Amino acid sequence: MREVNTTDFKVFDHDDPKLVQHLEDIFSRVPTTRGGKEKDIEAADILLHTAWRIAFVHILDDPWQNLCLNTPESRVLVRFSTEGFRPAHPEGAKALCLRCVKKIDQLKPEDIRALLHSLNDESTCNSIRNRVIPKPIRHLLLREEPHRLRALHVLMQGILASWASNSGHKLCGKARRCLRVAAIPPLPSRKIELRSTIRKGLGLSTDVHLSEDGAKALLDEIALELGVEGEEYKPPIDKLVASICKGESVAAFDENDEAAVFGGFSALDEVFKKL
Repeated sequence: MREVNTTDFKVFDHDDPKLVQHLEDIFSRVPTTRGGKEKDIEAADILLHTAWRIAFVHILDDPWQNLCLNTPESRVLVRFSTEGFRPAHPEGAKALCLRCVKKIDQLKPEDIRALLHSLNDESTCNSIRNRVIPKPIRHLLLREEPHRLRALHVLMQGILASWASNSGHKLCGKARRCLRVAAIPPLPSRKIELRSTIRKGLGLSTDVHLSEDGAKALLDEIALELGVEGEEYKPPIDKLVASICKGESVAAFDENDEAAVFGGFSALDEVFKKL
């Protein structure tokens, strides 16, 4: 790790002083004179025309994109937000540009120290460029593994595969198109279509009827794993969860669940494309 020199570290927050309060002992502020959106534009311009190595910014989208496109190589930018960001791959045409998933109000001094220590090391930055995130800062750049969402995704693939392998099933063709396959060999068991199988795979009770509390707990966990409110994905996934939780555990998924299964599976596909 390189020696810490405060002239190498810059901070800009368009909502002073939240982010700055965490950094004022180590980082020097980007001096701005304008207000409103112009303040962010001015800060980006200053950063592009001054010398520094690491900058932490709370900044608007357009100035951020300008920084990502034009910041020179060997520099590191971290963008923060009051709402936190979804996990994203490193950005930047040349520089290493990252987004922090943790809300500014939730940042702790040890988070800042961990980021500074890791990002001040060139080999660590190279690892991050290759999408290998060191453990001390993983919680700041990646959310915990979304176990429930992944389980739900795999289980829905199982149902679709079961339908797709059954040439006599009404939804066989649609399931094959959804899975992007021409055909699937016969499966050893169609128990995957039972609600009891899906519920067990999600760690839920396999009692004949699932309690409202159990269904709500699953929804709450999925909403948490989606992060950042995730409203664009939540409605179809809500419908899928409702379909899993309704009825008796011995009941199989069928044509009545078509919209919930296909809609939920497509929404989950989109979620994992962005993780």
